[in-house]
Amino acid sequence: MKLFSDLDQKINKKREKREFDEEALDLTEQILGVNPDVSTLWNFRREIFLKWREDGGFTEKLVNVSRKELAFLQGCLKVNPKSYGVWFHRQWVNEFIPAPDWTQELLLCNMFLSFDERNFHCWDYRRIVTKKANITAHEEFKFSTEKITENFSNYSSWHYRSKLLLLIHPDPSGNPERIEETALMNEFELAQNAFFTDPSDQSAWFYHRWLLGRDQPELDVDCLYTRRQCRHLTTIVQLSKPAKIIQLSPSLFINSVEVLTEWRNVFCTDQPCHLWISLPLFHLA
Repeated sequence: MKLFSDLDQKINKKREKREFDEEALDLTEQILGVNPDVSTLWNFRREIFLKWREDGGFTEKLVNVSRKELAFLQGCLKVNPKSYGVWFHRQWVNEFIPAPDWTQELLLCNMFLSFDERNFHCWDYRRIVTKKANITAHEEFKFSTEKITENFSNYSSWHYRSKLLLLIHPDPSGNPERIEETALMNEFELAQNAFFTDPSDQSAWFYHRWLLGRDQPELDVDCLYTRRQCRHLTTIVQLSKPAKIIQLSPSLFINSVEVLTEWRNVFCTDQPCHLWISLPLFHLA
């Protein structure tokens, strides 16, 4: 603990004096190599890199230091594979250097996802890498299938799949929230295979519920029920999806005579709802 405190004091003094040198990198490395979640130290290292580039451009020394930084970061990920600070700094370094090897970064993502396929920090970084490396959505969709097949209990992969599905199988109607019918049925089958294999795992159930939400029917009347009791008339309308009844501009007629009514949903509010009830403004003759 005293060693950590002494190092921290030295680092703070260097930062205050704006001493952006190799010793500062070495001091911060000693702490981050053990505890990679100290975000202020990653900030300091970025300041050092930027200062060196500002003073001398991208020298051979800076290129070599940047490469060493990537190797150091990989070691930090082995200490804590779910460290947000490490993944963010790795992205920053790759965007900082002139010619990053995004293909190598993709292989690194594959490696860490093989260690833990549910590492959502790695999945988030992978989304960035695939864009930089020009990996197609179809290729990533295939990758998500492989990871799900390896382990159905993989919420991150199911979530990633939901984002890709809308890109590669859009509905012909142009609705950005819907999916082409054949692809949708295939996904239902995949999800069902998953929760039949392990009914207690929630990942596939969440995905299945998301798939159900892709079916967005047109607004219509599914059922109309009318009952007259003495001079009171009750009409209940069931809509195909939650909506405000005013969207349908409903009119109620009895024997070709329009009946003035007030519509309320089952919660007695004017918010969107499946069920609406008419309240006549006068008693029937």
